[in-house]
Amino acid sequence: AAACKPERAAPAKGLSGQGYEGHQLWDQELYMGQVLTLLAPQAARAGLAFRCRTLPEARARAGELSCRGAQYPWRTIDGTEASAFFPAGAAQHHINADIAWAIEQYVRCTGDDSILREGGLEVLVETARFWMSLGRFGPDGEFRIDGVTGPDEYTALVDNNLYTNLMAATNLRAAADRMADAAATDASWHARVVDGLQLDPEEPDRWRAAAGAVLVPYDEDLAVHGQDDSFLRLPRWDLDATPEEDFPLQDHHHLLTLYRHQVLKQADV
Repeated sequence: AAACKPERAAPAKGLSGQGYEGHQLWDQELYMGQVLTLLAPQAARAGLAFRCRTLPEARARAGELSCRGAQYPWRTIDGTEASAFFPAGAAQHHINADIAWAIEQYVRCTGDDSILREGGLEVLVETARFWMSLGRFGPDGEFRIDGVTGPDEYTALVDNNLYTNLMAATNLRAAADRMADAAATDASWHARVVDGLQLDPEEPDRWRAAAGAVLVPYDEDLAVHGQDDSFLRLPRWDLDATPEEDFPLQDHHHLLTLYRHQVLKQADV
Protein backbone atom coordinates (compact mmCIF):
# COMPACT_ATOMS: atom_id res chain seq x y z
CA ALA A 1 0.00 0.00 0.00
CA ALA A 2 2.86 2.39 0.78
CA ALA A 3 4.43 1.74 -2.61
CA CYS A 4 1.29 2.03 -4.73
CA LYS A 5 0.81 5.77 -4.30
CA PRO A 6 4.21 7.21 -3.45
CA GLU A 7 2.93 10.79 -3.53
CA ARG A 8 0.50 9.91 -0.73
CA ALA A 9 0.87 8.32 2.66
CA ALA A 10 -0.45 4.79 3.16
CA PRO A 11 -4.10 4.63 4.23
CA ALA A 12 -5.27 2.86 7.35
CA LYS A 13 -6.06 -0.81 6.53
CA GLY A 14 -3.88 -0.47 3.43
CA LEU A 15 -5.59 -2.01 0.44
CA SER A 16 -7.52 -4.59 2.45
CA GLY A 17 -10.56 -2.59 3.50
CA GLN A 18 -12.39 0.71 3.43
CA GLY A 19 -12.20 1.45 7.15
CA TYR A 20 -11.31 5.07 7.96
CA GLU A 21 -12.37 6.07 4.41
CA GLY A 22 -8.81 5.74 3.15
CA HIS A 23 -7.48 8.25 5.66
CA GLN A 24 -3.95 8.07 6.95
CA LEU A 25 -3.65 7.89 10.72
CA TRP A 26 -0.79 8.77 13.07
CA ASP A 27 0.28 5.11 13.29
CA GLN A 28 2.10 5.43 9.96
CA GLU A 29 5.24 7.03 11.35
CA LEU A 30 5.57 4.94 14.51
CA TYR A 31 4.32 1.47 13.70
CA MET A 32 4.73 1.26 9.94
CA GLY A 33 7.58 3.74 9.71
CA GLN A 34 10.01 1.68 11.76
CA VAL A 35 9.52 -1.38 9.54
CA LEU A 36 9.50 0.54 6.27
CA THR A 37 12.68 2.44 7.15
CA LEU A 38 14.56 -0.82 7.64
CA LEU A 39 13.00 -2.95 4.90
CA ALA A 40 11.68 -0.53 2.26
CA PRO A 41 13.33 2.85 2.92
CA GLN A 42 12.04 4.31 -0.36
CA ALA A 43 8.48 3.82 0.92
CA ALA A 44 9.36 5.33 4.29
CA ARG A 45 10.86 8.32 2.54
CA ALA A 46 7.74 8.78 0.42
CA GLY A 47 5.65 8.96 3.57
CA LEU A 48 7.96 11.55 5.10
CA ALA A 49 7.96 13.54 1.86
CA PHE A 50 4.16 13.66 2.13
CA ARG A 51 4.54 15.28 5.56
CA CYS A 52 7.05 17.78 4.18
CA ARG A 53 4.71 18.75 1.34
CA THR A 54 1.79 19.23 3.71
CA LEU A 55 3.65 21.51 6.13
CA PRO A 56 1.56 24.53 5.01
CA GLU A 57 -1.63 22.72 6.06
CA ALA A 58 -0.04 21.80 9.39
CA ARG A 59 0.92 25.43 9.95
CA ALA A 60 -2.66 26.49 9.27
CA ARG A 61 -3.93 23.90 11.73
CA ALA A 62 -1.61 25.20 14.45
CA GLY A 63 -3.02 28.65 13.84
CA GLU A 64 -6.55 27.32 14.30
CA LEU A 65 -5.41 25.98 17.68
CA SER A 66 -3.94 29.40 18.61
CA CYS A 67 -0.40 27.98 18.55
CA ARG A 68 2.82 28.73 16.70
CA GLY A 69 4.55 26.30 14.40
CA ALA A 70 2.78 23.34 12.85
CA GLN A 71 0.29 20.76 14.07
CA TYR A 72 -0.05 17.69 11.88
CA PRO A 73 -3.44 15.99 11.59
CA TRP A 74 -4.34 12.83 13.47
CA ARG A 75 -6.35 11.65 10.48
CA THR A 76 -5.97 12.97 6.94
CA ILE A 77 -6.00 12.46 3.19
CA ASP A 78 -4.62 15.75 1.86
CA GLY A 79 -2.82 17.18 4.90
CA THR A 80 -5.84 18.78 6.55
CA GLU A 81 -7.41 17.40 9.71
CA ALA A 82 -10.24 14.99 8.86
CA SER A 83 -11.25 14.15 12.42
CA ALA A 84 -14.04 16.17 13.98
CA PHE A 85 -13.85 14.25 17.26
CA PHE A 86 -11.17 16.18 19.12
CA PRO A 87 -11.00 14.39 22.53
CA ALA A 88 -9.73 11.05 21.17
CA GLY A 89 -8.57 12.37 17.81
CA ALA A 90 -7.31 15.85 17.17
CA ALA A 91 -6.01 16.23 20.74
CA GLN A 92 -3.40 13.57 20.00
CA HIS A 93 -0.74 16.21 19.52
CA HIS A 94 1.99 13.57 19.77
CA ILE A 95 1.62 13.09 16.01
CA ASN A 96 4.07 16.00 15.66
CA ALA A 97 6.72 14.20 17.67
CA ASP A 98 5.98 10.90 15.94
CA ILE A 99 6.81 12.52 12.59
CA ALA A 100 9.94 14.18 13.96
CA TRP A 101 11.07 10.86 15.42
CA ALA A 102 10.47 9.12 12.09
CA ILE A 103 12.58 11.71 10.26
CA GLU A 104 15.42 11.14 12.73
CA GLN A 105 15.01 7.35 12.46
CA TYR A 106 15.14 7.50 8.67
CA VAL A 107 18.24 9.69 8.50
CA ARG A 108 20.13 7.68 11.12
CA CYS A 109 19.28 4.31 9.60
CA THR A 110 19.79 5.14 5.92
CA GLY A 111 22.37 7.92 6.03
CA ASP A 112 20.18 9.79 3.54
CA ASP A 113 19.92 13.33 4.89
CA SER A 114 18.39 14.73 1.70
CA ILE A 115 14.96 14.51 3.35
CA LEU A 116 16.15 17.23 5.74
CA ARG A 117 17.11 19.47 2.82
CA GLU A 118 13.79 18.86 1.11
CA GLY A 119 11.64 20.14 3.95
CA GLY A 120 12.42 17.80 6.83
CA LEU A 121 14.44 20.37 8.75
CA GLU A 122 11.59 22.86 8.51
CA VAL A 123 9.23 20.16 9.83
CA LEU A 124 11.50 19.61 12.85
CA VAL A 125 11.64 23.33 13.58
CA GLU A 126 7.93 24.02 13.17
CA THR A 127 6.89 21.04 15.31
CA ALA A 128 9.36 22.13 18.00
CA ARG A 129 7.79 25.58 17.92
CA PHE A 130 4.38 24.03 18.41
CA TRP A 131 5.51 22.27 21.63
CA MET A 132 6.89 25.54 22.96
CA SER A 133 3.56 27.19 22.21
CA LEU A 134 1.42 24.37 23.60
CA GLY A 135 3.50 23.68 26.72
CA ARG A 136 4.60 25.89 29.59
CA PHE A 137 7.14 26.07 32.36
CA GLY A 138 5.42 25.57 35.73
CA PRO A 139 6.35 27.30 39.02
CA ASP A 140 8.65 24.36 39.79
CA GLY A 141 10.58 24.88 36.56
CA GLU A 142 9.23 21.72 34.91
CA PHE A 143 7.94 21.91 31.35
CA ARG A 144 4.29 20.84 31.29
CA ILE A 145 2.04 19.90 28.37
CA ASP A 146 -1.58 19.95 29.49
CA GLY A 147 -4.90 19.00 27.87
CA VAL A 148 -3.72 16.30 25.46
CA THR A 149 -4.66 12.74 24.49
CA GLY A 150 -1.93 10.14 24.23
CA PRO A 151 -2.10 7.03 22.04
CA ASP A 152 -4.55 5.48 24.54
CA GLU A 153 -7.93 6.71 23.34
CA TYR A 154 -9.75 5.51 26.47
CA THR A 155 -7.91 8.24 28.40
CA ALA A 156 -8.52 11.63 26.83
CA LEU A 157 -7.65 15.27 27.54
CA VAL A 158 -5.18 14.74 30.36
CA ASP A 159 -2.19 16.68 31.66
CA ASN A 160 1.34 15.46 31.01
CA ASN A 161 0.76 12.26 29.13
CA LEU A 162 4.05 10.42 29.59
CA TYR A 163 4.37 9.32 25.98
CA THR A 164 3.56 12.79 24.67
CA ASN A 165 5.99 14.54 27.02
CA LEU A 166 8.92 12.23 26.32
CA MET A 167 8.32 12.27 22.57
CA ALA A 168 8.01 16.05 22.61
CA ALA A 169 11.40 16.19 24.32
CA THR A 170 12.96 14.09 21.54
CA ASN A 171 11.32 16.39 18.97
CA LEU A 172 12.74 19.51 20.64
CA ARG A 173 16.25 18.03 20.88
CA ALA A 174 16.17 16.79 17.29
CA ALA A 175 15.24 20.23 16.00
CA ALA A 176 18.05 21.88 17.96
CA ASP A 177 20.60 19.23 16.97
CA ARG A 178 19.75 19.31 13.28
CA MET A 179 19.86 23.09 13.13
CA ALA A 180 23.30 22.96 14.75
CA ASP A 181 24.40 20.32 12.25
CA ALA A 182 23.21 22.47 9.35
CA ALA A 183 25.13 25.47 10.69
CA ALA A 184 28.29 23.37 10.98
CA THR A 185 28.09 21.65 7.59
CA ASP A 186 26.36 24.04 5.20
CA ALA A 187 26.19 27.67 6.25
CA SER A 188 24.20 28.78 3.19
CA TRP A 189 21.52 26.12 3.74
CA HIS A 190 21.35 27.00 7.43
CA ALA A 191 20.97 30.68 6.55
CA ARG A 192 18.15 29.94 4.12
CA VAL A 193 16.25 27.96 6.76
CA VAL A 194 16.80 30.65 9.40
CA ASP A 195 15.66 33.37 7.03
CA GLY A 196 12.71 31.39 5.66
CA LEU A 197 11.41 30.52 9.13
CA GLN A 198 12.44 33.83 10.73
CA LEU A 199 14.20 31.80 13.39
CA ASP A 200 15.26 33.61 16.54
CA PRO A 201 18.90 32.62 17.31
CA GLU A 202 17.87 31.82 20.88
CA GLU A 203 15.04 29.46 19.95
CA PRO A 204 17.18 26.27 19.82
CA ASP A 205 18.46 26.97 23.34
CA ARG A 206 14.90 27.31 24.56
CA TRP A 207 14.02 24.00 22.89
CA ARG A 208 16.86 22.27 24.73
CA ALA A 209 15.84 23.83 28.02
CA ALA A 210 12.25 22.61 27.62
CA ALA A 211 13.38 19.12 26.61
CA GLY A 212 15.59 18.90 29.68
CA ALA A 213 12.86 20.09 32.01
CA VAL A 214 9.90 18.10 30.63
CA LEU A 215 7.70 16.69 33.39
CA VAL A 216 7.84 12.89 33.64
CA PRO A 217 4.95 11.51 35.75
CA TYR A 218 6.18 9.10 38.40
CA ASP A 219 4.39 7.49 41.36
CA GLU A 220 6.71 7.15 44.35
CA ASP A 221 4.42 4.72 46.20
CA LEU A 222 4.01 2.31 43.29
CA ALA A 223 7.48 3.01 41.89
CA VAL A 224 6.12 3.22 38.34
CA HIS A 225 5.70 5.90 35.73
CA GLY A 226 2.08 6.97 35.44
CA GLN A 227 0.43 7.31 32.07
CA ASP A 228 -0.32 10.92 32.97
CA ASP A 229 -0.82 13.13 36.03
CA SER A 230 -4.10 11.52 37.07
CA PHE A 231 -4.31 8.02 35.56
CA LEU A 232 -3.14 6.11 38.63
CA ARG A 233 -5.67 7.91 40.82
CA LEU A 234 -8.63 6.64 38.80
CA PRO A 235 -10.57 3.51 39.80
CA ARG A 236 -9.55 0.41 37.87
CA TRP A 237 -12.02 -1.04 35.41
CA ASP A 238 -13.05 -4.52 36.56
CA LEU A 239 -12.18 -6.50 33.45
CA ASP A 240 -12.86 -9.87 35.12
CA ALA A 241 -16.44 -8.83 35.87
CA THR A 242 -17.05 -7.46 32.37
CA PRO A 243 -19.08 -9.85 30.16
CA GLU A 244 -17.34 -10.98 27.01
CA GLU A 245 -20.13 -9.52 24.91
CA ASP A 246 -19.30 -6.05 26.31
CA PHE A 247 -16.07 -5.90 24.32
CA PRO A 248 -14.98 -3.68 22.70
CA LEU A 249 -15.89 -1.45 25.62
CA GLN A 250 -16.47 1.66 23.54
CA ASP A 251 -19.38 -0.06 21.79
CA HIS A 252 -21.17 -0.66 25.09
CA HIS A 253 -20.09 2.13 27.44
CA HIS A 254 -20.03 5.88 26.97
CA LEU A 255 -16.55 7.24 26.40
CA LEU A 256 -16.94 9.59 29.37
CA THR A 257 -17.31 6.52 31.57
CA LEU A 258 -14.15 5.01 30.12
CA TYR A 259 -12.24 8.28 30.56
CA ARG A 260 -12.95 8.10 34.30
CA HIS A 261 -11.37 4.67 34.80
CA GLN A 262 -8.00 2.96 34.55
CA VAL A 263 -8.62 1.03 31.35
CA LEU A 264 -6.65 1.05 28.10
CA LYS A 265 -7.54 0.84 24.44
CA GLN A 266 -3.98 1.24 23.11
CA ALA A 267 -0.76 0.54 24.99
CA ASP A 268 0.65 3.93 25.97
CA VAL A 269 3.40 3.92 28.61
